[in-house]
Amino acid sequence: MVILATLSAVGLGAVLLSSATLFTALKLLGGLYLVYLGIMAWKAPPMAGGSPQGAVLQREHKSFVALFREGFGVGISNPKAIAFFAALFPQFIDPLRAYTPQFLTLILTIEGVSFIVLTSYALLASYLAPFLSNDRAMGYFNKLTGAAFIAFGVALVCDE
Repeated sequence: MVILATLSAVGLGAVLLSSATLFTALKLLGGLYLVYLGIMAWKAPPMAGGSPQGAVLQREHKSFVALFREGFGVGISNPKAIAFFAALFPQFIDPLRAYTPQFLTLILTIEGVSFIVLTSYALLASYLAPFLSNDRAMGYFNKLTGAAFIAFGVALVCDE
């Protein structure tokens, strides 16, 4: 989000908003990437052994770098985030005052809220972990997650 906000702040947001072709291309790429991730989640095998040790083995299957790349790819390919920032900044940034402190205040506020939300997701996931500790439940979870990603990707591609 910091990268997308910065790109928007330096003008890429305005370029994307003024170039329907570029915006559509980025939106299609982002949607197709979400569909790809959904298919991969759908096809993913359930946790090995349905135990905490199996969960550790499953986590070790993908490196931190691979997981980071996936998350970064999803986030950075979202042109709507740039459009959001391009619409947000003019509402809250006073052109007669120093730009950098205003930008930093906005982005740090957004990142703080995002951190709280994502931490809540992590806590919820740790709470649900015992319920997802068997292969059958994890298989359903993979299918549900995959279907959600595919649905979001298709919605993004089909959105006018």
